[in-house]
Amino acid sequence: MEEKQTQNKRYDAVLFDLDGTLSDSLQHILETRKILLENHGIHMTIEQIKESHTSTVFIDELSSNFGKKLTDEEFYALDQELIEIEKQTHEDYVKLFPGVREVLEELSQNDIRMGIVTNRIGDSTNKHIVQLQIDKYFEVVASFDTASNPKPHPDHINYALKKMKLRGEQWNEKREARILYVGDAEIDIQAAEQAKCDFALVPYAGFKPTDEIKKRIKHNLENIKDLVQIALEGAN
Repeated sequence: MEEKQTQNKRYDAVLFDLDGTLSDSLQHILETRKILLENHGIHMTIEQIKESHTSTVFIDELSSNFGKKLTDEEFYALDQELIEIEKQTHEDYVKLFPGVREVLEELSQNDIRMGIVTNRIGDSTNKHIVQLQIDKYFEVVASFDTASNPKPHPDHINYALKKMKLRGEQWNEKREARILYVGDAEIDIQAAEQAKCDFALVPYAGFKPTDEIKKRIKHNLENIKDLVQIALEGAN
């Protein structure tokens, strides 16, 4: 009976942020965006870029330099330029955090469904997870250009869950789907809250949550490998 109850409480899916959560790629992100900005006459320090890269500030800076809001064509061209910069520098910076590959493999072996929800641009996201050889684990990838509003809005999480048929009319269970979102930043917490998902903070998160923020975190991981047991036992 106890085993059945545990099985019934397991999370229906685990969604992951990418950069800073699965991929130790923050420095790579900052350096490539600095190069892109400088290519278009915008000079920002690494610290300034660090403060803005998870929000719309980065796009606003580019738009301001062009003197108007970027068109879809201009945005796509910048996206492709950024991808080329990333390709030239990828091997120097990017790797998975220790234990991540093992966690993904074990979750997969236990039939835990997984997806990625990130503010990284789409083409860049897809190339990134292929280069890291983790693309096989995820049935859906929601990136910056997937839905209208990036994190901290819940749009991308909701998009991923609808694609996975875990929200909306396609979810035919009487209960709501149990979803865990794993991230490293406060905007991840905000997105999870608004999408009505539990949240797990990775142990190597780049920010230290205040006591007030800690109350909003369901699982404050001490080791990334703890995620497997949490996913299987669910929201107790």
